[in-house]
Amino acid sequence: MTHIAGRPGRWQRGMGEKLAADPPDVLVCGHSHILRVEHVEALDNVLYVNPGAAGKQGFHDRKTCLRLTIESGTPTQMDVIHLDGEGA
Repeated sequence: MTHIAGRPGRWQRGMGEKLAADPPDVLVCGHSHILRVEHVEALDNVLYVNPGAAGKQGFHDRKTCLRLTIESGTPTQMDVIHLDGEGA
């Protein structure tokens, strides 16, 4: 987990090398306020998770967070939670 990681294909300086050297199973980051979840094949299929933005500051239109369920060390489900109400 880190605040600023960039995103797949456009990593923050030095982050791509760190991730390639020791890829985590799940990478949780933020900063961009852009909700994004994807598997990164180039990094041993790491699960990249950016929950979006929950605050009032920034350019986002919606407040979001994610609920990630992990069972026996494996992510099994993820839900997007709209903090302004579903479909807001």
